[in-house]
Amino acid sequence: MDIKHGGFKVAISGVRGSGKTSLLMDLVKALRNHGLTVKGVLEWGIFEGDKKVAIEVLDLAVEESRILARLAEEMTTDLQFGDWTFFPDTFDWANERLMKVDTADVFILDEVGPLELDQGKGLQAGLSVMSTRAYRMGIMTIRPKCLEMVYDLFPNIIVYSMSKWEKETLLNELLRIATSF
Repeated sequence: MDIKHGGFKVAISGVRGSGKTSLLMDLVKALRNHGLTVKGVLEWGIFEGDKKVAIEVLDLAVEESRILARLAEEMTTDLQFGDWTFFPDTFDWANERLMKVDTADVFILDEVGPLELDQGKGLQAGLSVMSTRAYRMGIMTIRPKCLEMVYDLFPNIIVYSMSKWEKETLLNELLRIATSF
């Protein structure tokens, strides 16, 4: 497979709390156990009890993370979206890290949404990597409302819906695809 301009592209679509990120966390571990290189970013919630109070972003290449957002009711920045206030410095850091992705067996871009697709903000470098960098398989997570825009950007992307797959079955399917190249 020619991977000069990106490889096989997959999107995992699901509503908030459907398990997209936890699926990716399990997948990263399984891919690495198979000796594959995995780069990109994961985002997950930080909870106080049952309440999500912050979002953290992890650079998979070096296993370093930073706080990306906090609830807007707790603090504000110049970048607000929905219930969240985002830290532009963390987006800058994450985008710098993403631009350093040169090659990988699997590239992961967790939580592509309206900031990236509607507003041209957020993890723009991740969309660039999905479009142009060398990887065998690129995986992004998206909300169902973003599907049309993702299809416009990546017409050949294969979309797996969390509502139609059991987590373990989808994990095995993605692992099968990634190890088949």
